[in-house]
Amino acid sequence: MTGRLFVQPSAAELPRHVAAVFRLGRESLVFRDTRLFGRITLETDSIEQLGPDPIVDEFSVSDLQSAVGQSVQPVKVRLMNQRVLAGLGNIYACEVLHRAGISPFVKSSNLRQPKLKQLHAAIVSTLARQVEFGMGLDLDFVGETKGDGLFYFGSRHGQARKAKERFRVYGRTGEPCGVCGSIIKRAELAKRGTFFCVKCQKE
Repeated sequence: MTGRLFVQPSAAELPRHVAAVFRLGRESLVFRDTRLFGRITLETDSIEQLGPDPIVDEFSVSDLQSAVGQSVQPVKVRLMNQRVLAGLGNIYACEVLHRAGISPFVKSSNLRQPKLKQLHAAIVSTLARQVEFGMGLDLDFVGETKGDGLFYFGSRHGQARKAKERFRVYGRTGEPCGVCGSIIKRAELAKRGTFFCVKCQKE
């Protein structure tokens, strides 16, 4: 998103939008959170509560069915629950559901085996592709001040790079769907922007 975690001299003036500062003697670790999406928590066991990682763990259609199949929640809401499945946030949930041809509003328990197979394939392929995309971005080992030793994705020598993910539906309200040409719609679901194609995602 737009946050930064960086090291700066403790005596230096703090920039705008600082949410937290950890003083480490002569240097401070600074968490800057411009859009207020960030969160800092002290976690001792939360990683154990994460659901399976579809691109690392052995993750089968049966695992997906166990995770989402009994829920009456809309499938998009269920997929974004990190205790159910790790790694799908709002953006990739929209992308995965479009690729699988599934409406974000359908009840998870209504998904039958053919759709679960399509959803499984879409999850695995979408996340793998996004990891590959991220690996291709430059890492800039420059932070808030030159030489702070931490990195940013997608920049080189302090300048933003033009590499940009190409989304199927996310953030494309009013644009034509790349599959069928219908206009991409946006709606709110669980207080999150949800992007979808009515024609491609009927079910």
